[in-house]
Amino acid sequence: MSKPKRKIEAVIFDADGVIWNSENANYMILGLIFQALYDLKLTNKLYAEHFVGRQLKEAIQSLINSNLNIEIDLEEVVRRKKKKDDQWIDFISAYQDASKLIEKARGKLRLALATGSRKNQVNLAIEKLDLANSFEVIVTAEDYKIGKPDPEPYLIAAQKLNLSPDQIVVIEDSPIGIQSAKDAGMTCIAVTHTFSKEELSEADIVTDDLTDFQVLAFLGLS
Repeated sequence: MSKPKRKIEAVIFDADGVIWNSENANYMILGLIFQALYDLKLTNKLYAEHFVGRQLKEAIQSLINSNLNIEIDLEEVVRRKKKKDDQWIDFISAYQDASKLIEKARGKLRLALATGSRKNQVNLAIEKLDLANSFEVIVTAEDYKIGKPDPEPYLIAAQKLNLSPDQIVVIEDSPIGIQSAKDAGMTCIAVTHTFSKEELSEADIVTDDLTDFQVLAFLGLS
């Protein structure tokens, strides 16, 4: 695709599934919670459909709305998930292509983070993965009212950066995240860490590797 008409000034990264691999940890912990509370098996299909890309409360509400015929206490699930944060951090790891892209872009582009994760989780992950001082702006679940696929998380990040949407490129890994970025008026690069190329086809660029020449050239980092 052609570059945006205005110069790219910043890259906003999603976190889970883009910078760090936490979906397996989230899936495991939520699976144990739903099994213990409701004897409900959280399948891969249910997790991908309702949880990937969404803020936790909105993900649980999406599951509730799916007519499982189970009375789910949203706040109790959230409470139990928060109590597992210290265990969650033990199971996450960095995606090496994202780490290399952040290192390459540092000092050349302004970097930000917009995620559905809570501030405590993000702080734990950034410390573990040695990403302190990498991001000028960090937007977490506490900073907005409506999560992805609504554009609010990315629009808040743009506002904090004091940039217009056409000066920003978003890195995402889910269809919900792509919709959020595109509805915010931003260019979106999607990486196949979580979903297939076909499932990410609404992005402007889809790649298997964030250090691919096409990605670096598009961002002016080649």
